[in-house]
Parts: sequence; C-alpha cells; structure tokens
Amino acid sequence: MLFKNIVILLAAVAAAAPLEAREAQPETVANTQDYLIIFRKGFDTPDRLVRALSNNLKSLGAKINFEYHTVIKGFAVSMPKSLVDEVVALSDSEFPFVVEEDKEARPLI
Repeated sequence: MLFKNIVILLAAVAAAAPLEAREAQPETVANTQDYLIIFRKGFDTPDRLVRALSNNLKSLGAKINFEYHTVIKGFAVSMPKSLVDEVVALSDSEFPFVVEEDKEARPLI
C-alpha cells in the first residue's frame, strides 16, 4: 500500500511539472532568496520522492545549491520568493517537508 501511494504521488508530481514549468517565468538573480527544504521524516523519505521534488524544483526555476543526505534529508535552494507557496503546496502528507528561509544560525547565549 505504501509503495502504491508513493507511485501515485510521483505520478502526480510528474504530471504537474510540465504545466508549472510552462507558467514559470525566469526571474533575475536579485529576486531570488536562499531556502532550506527539509523532509520531516528524514531517512524514512524514499529517495525517489526526493529526486522527484528536486526535478520539480528545477523545472520551476529553482537552483539546487546543495543536497543534504548525511544528517538530514533535504536541499539548499535559491528560488524566487514568488515560488515559495507553490513549493510548499507540493508537500505530501505522508512524507512532508518544510521550506524555511536560509539564515545565519547564531547561538542563544
């Protein structure tokens, strides 16, 4: 059952990509921001789902700057702020991810 749900999700992501790519307008580098996309279930998230999201992000005009796969599972991406809501909407209920602005981390002391 889990495999069937993953296949359905991947098919939905793949089907949505061409439409989104056609509508996406390239924005200048000045209009992009850096974000972290982190899968909440970490290593329980199937690699196929991670690759599908990566491909979808690229088709939307996002640039994958780094892929995390050692301690967490996710990406550092640069994309226009206008795409954030669209990317958040791609999150799956079974394997959700969060999108956060990439900022400098500082100690609480």
